[in-house]
Amino acid sequence: MAVEVAGSGDTEVVFVKVMDSDKRPVPDQTVSATIEDTSVATIEDHEVTNEKGLARFPVTGIGMPTFTKLTFTAGSVSTKIDVWKIGW
Repeated sequence: MAVEVAGSGDTEVVFVKVMDSDKRPVPDQTVSATIEDTSVATIEDHEVTNEKGLARFPVTGIGMPTFTKLTFTAGSVSTKIDVWKIGW
């Protein structure tokens, strides 16, 4: 999975869905986000899931065209996605 931001100031939204072992949404779960290279994009460091188990993270491009990774963590589970900044 990847998100592309077209240029500085361009914002795309990433949704993270948190589910329990029975695949039911988990509301009120804190999801943290970290970005490996903060010169590529900005993101809030944490959000809380809604009643559908979704946490909404706007990702805004900054700097020169390049690539980095975002890591999302909820409890003991983490996943990474690529972020490509493709223009300026």
